Amino acid sequence: MLYAYKEPLAKLWKVNNTKIPTLLRHEKNLMIVDKLLQPFLEKHSTSFGGTFINVPKNRIIINVVGKVNKTMKDIIKSTVRSYRHRPKLVYRKVNNSLAALRYTFDQVSNLAERFKPLDITCYINIKLNYVVLQSFPSHDKQNGMFFDAVKQIRQYNETIHFSRSDGIQSSDIKVDSMKIDNINTSILGGDGLYNKQDHRTCSLGLWAKSNDLKSDYFVTAGHCSNSNNTSFYYYPWNTTGHSTYIGYMRFWRTHPLDVGLILINNDKIINFINTTMNSTIIIRNTDSKKNKLLISYNDVAVSSHGAHICKSGHTTHVTCGHVLGFNGFFTNLKKELKSPITFSTAISGHGDSGGTVFSYNQDFKHVHINGIHMTGNPQGYLPAEIIVRNFNLKLMWNYLLN
Repeated sequence: MLYAYKEPLAKLWKVNNTKIPTLLRHEKNLMIVDKLLQPFLEKHSTSFGGTFINVPKNRIIINVVGKVNKTMKDIIKSTVRSYRHRPKLVYRKVNNSLAALRYTFDQVSNLAERFKPLDITCYINIKLNYVVLQSFPSHDKQNGMFFDAVKQIRQYNETIHFSRSDGIQSSDIKVDSMKIDNINTSILGGDGLYNKQDHRTCSLGLWAKSNDLKSDYFVTAGHCSNSNNTSFYYYPWNTTGHSTYIGYMRFWRTHPLDVGLILINNDKIINFINTTMNSTIIIRNTDSKKNKLLISYNDVAVSSHGAHICKSGHTTHVTCGHVLGFNGFFTNLKKELKSPITFSTAISGHGDSGGTVFSYNQDFKHVHINGIHMTGNPQGYLPAEIIVRNFNLKLMWNYLLN
């Protein structure tokens, strides 16, 4: 029997590939209604514990603290009725309000700034109804003072959930290897970038121009380099070769925003991206039998917990997951705190850093750019709008529209 390739999004939702467009339409409607609900729920953040969506079941789950009176439910129903597609609303009783969760998260964040713990991850998980604080057992001794301070917070409320990590999710991932055509010779989002000086592999995230339109950059993670002027080479999927020179690291930083700008210094590459790519970002998805290239046309911030998010990277290629939490942070082995990070359940591995993070449009061919990949276990990414705003860049569809 021939191997039946299953799209990462189909794996995530546990459906056949043919069901994906229908579920993408459901998801869009769920996110629209979820967004309509937020102003009212924010106003009553001590009574509600946030919302998350379940795409396969076409429902929005509303976390409720205590009893919600009839007036509140009527307002929620009338809000949903204002939209033509009405998903099912499910009220779920929880212990922690959104206000309480945010207060606790801010306290933990302040403690992290103060004690500079080693290799931790922290975010608000609406589905779990906790502030998740993840750490490695091997770092318990170094992080002792930080955790003692956190336990003082937990002593007075039950909003913190401690999670232990044993390592990177992707250590035993088998990447699908397929015969592909000359798409492999093009430099696309998710392709590998090799830093020969530091012997480090990362992935290409975004293509951007400086505001004056005079410089072309590939955007990746800042921790892909240890200095400016480091040379980077093209490192295709499923190969061991990395001989094509791309350019050098013009600017980099690792915290709080972990971003590196590689100035493209190869005329052939500049000519290719300015002509073939037609002023947009194209993402590699060459494991797929149907959509080997994913065309982006805007940057849209995913706003619903439980929505899908995907990334393309050199090591694990295209993988998808559910959004776990927004505006979180993590610290690395240098105790650098990185934020604001959105976390998801997508699989990732070493070498994926800097890769393109995206979400599918309803046609399953075009995508929305969400950011660049930062970390794994859980997967985390830095939103594109943060990068553009802080580094005075123009992503390519913006250049096209202007």
